[in-house]
Amino acid sequence: MRYSSQHKADTRARLLKSAAEAVKCSGLAAASVDSIAASAGTSGGALYHHFPSKHELFAPVIAQEVRIAR
Repeated sequence: MRYSSQHKADTRARLLKSAAEAVKCSGLAAASVDSIAASAGTSGGALYHHFPSKHELFAPVIAQEVRIAR
């Protein structure tokens, strides 16, 4: 099944929000990909479709938090 570009953008946004919350609650090292995906209402496979690695997931989260802190 193909998803619309809006659905893909929404899923990516939910994953980023969930990742940001996980980092704030438990720290970068303890934040698990599975719990982030579950919190976003998706699967680990979907997470890795949008972000090839945990590093790629957290890079935009950290960049956003730095921009907010300025």
